[in-house]
Amino acid sequence: MLLAYSAITLHIMGLKIFLIGLIIPSGNIMIQVVEIIALASLCSSEKMNVLDRFIKGTYSSHKAVSSALKHAEELGFNKEGIESLEKARLWYSKYSHPTMLTLSAHFPFEAPEQGLYLGACFDEAKRDEYSKELIGRVGLAEHFSNFVDGIRLNLRRW
Repeated sequence: MLLAYSAITLHIMGLKIFLIGLIIPSGNIMIQVVEIIALASLCSSEKMNVLDRFIKGTYSSHKAVSSALKHAEELGFNKEGIESLEKARLWYSKYSHPTMLTLSAHFPFEAPEQGLYLGACFDEAKRDEYSKELIGRVGLAEHFSNFVDGIRLNLRRW
């Protein structure tokens, strides 16, 4: 359950730093949130043996989402729920690597003639994109109770 707690805590932290204008680090945190949810789901199944491998350091957590998607039925999770994690993982990976999205965080759309942003920023011209991001993060948070319930159910089977 510590993994589930960590996912929720990091989700809150990621939202907080998004709201203060640190968009790129916030996206990096969200990758961890998504991977931890999938990892917690995998670790909750005794049959999967992921928990032992994770503790020993022999399980690569960056593979957790694809593994959870592959084993959704065995884990007792709705495949669509796991697919939403994969979509989130793909989106937030754009923050973990140099992309046009990461570069656009420094570029003021509202007043490009004023130069580049250094550090946290809020650009009024990006308000619609900020809104979409917030809707996506709230949507992910809405699935937390289902994942926690599924993890609890799997743990009771041990």
